[in-house]
Amino acid sequence: MINYVLKDKSCPLYDMLNISKIKELMENPDALDAPWYGQLMRGPQVLAYIVKIYYWIKDNNVNFV
Repeated sequence: MINYVLKDKSCPLYDMLNISKIKELMENPDALDAPWYGQLMRGPQVLAYIVKIYYWIKDNNVNFV
């Protein structure tokens, strides 16, 4: 799912993400050794969070100005 998100250049999220860092995290989810947001979010959860944000943006036609 995250690959689909990273390929969608029409989504405003595309310009906000550091694509190379996300790909690194995909290859090595354990690289995020400290919790990112709260005590339970590590690599896989961060990737899932990005996917959820993507679908929220798409479903609600969110635009950033």
